[in-house]
Amino acid sequence: MKIKCVIVDDEPNAAKLLEDYINRVPFLELCGIFFDGEKALENMAYKTIDIIFLDINLPGLNGLELASMFSTKTKIIFTTAYTQYAVESYEKNAIDYLLKPISFNRFLSSIAKAKEYFGPQTFPNKVIQNEEQQDSFFIKTGYETVKINFKDLKYIEGSREYVFLHTTQGKEMCYKRMKELAERLPEYFVRLHHSFIVNINHISKIDATQVFIDGDRIPIGTTYKEIFGSIIKNRSI
Repeated sequence: MKIKCVIVDDEPNAAKLLEDYINRVPFLELCGIFFDGEKALENMAYKTIDIIFLDINLPGLNGLELASMFSTKTKIIFTTAYTQYAVESYEKNAIDYLLKPISFNRFLSSIAKAKEYFGPQTFPNKVIQNEEQQDSFFIKTGYETVKINFKDLKYIEGSREYVFLHTTQGKEMCYKRMKELAERLPEYFVRLHHSFIVNINHISKIDATQVFIDGDRIPIGTTYKEIFGSIIKNRSI
């Protein structure tokens, strides 16, 4: 189950940075970016959002005022360039207070703290069971529809408007964007390059710049190196 996030920030560059960070973490899903509080309130009225990255200095209603208007089930991570709001922000039951400019390491630390609130017990058991039971999917390739088992899918290679699915049985091509497939994959699939998503269970070896899967070498992109490293570290003994 993914943690649904929203960004509320009137600085486009700051919002873009958070968007990039969120897209680098497999279990986060970005559901919207808003540049003022009123628009955020309007759009989130009938949606379930888990985390709001909320700037404090906003036009109209500021972030501290907005925080009181969201559901108590929605967790707040304040983002600001000013330190003087820290005490007041924690009075609003904020999970964390990120001081701009926000580094990726600091962002990950905040997400690790937030994830404690969203364990399996947070989500309906029925939903979790359904996801566990789904062990395959179908794709249209050419004139055929092919069944792919998740456990047999070694890695996905993206190329413009289509992707190659490398499986233990061979290679299939379908006209899908990487992002579309990434949203449907189990957690053991990790993006480690803008053109590659890999099944961790099929990795045989890792070095500083690439991973090895059945003789294939797949590069680790600079953008994804840190989060990929943290995922592998969590699986190491």
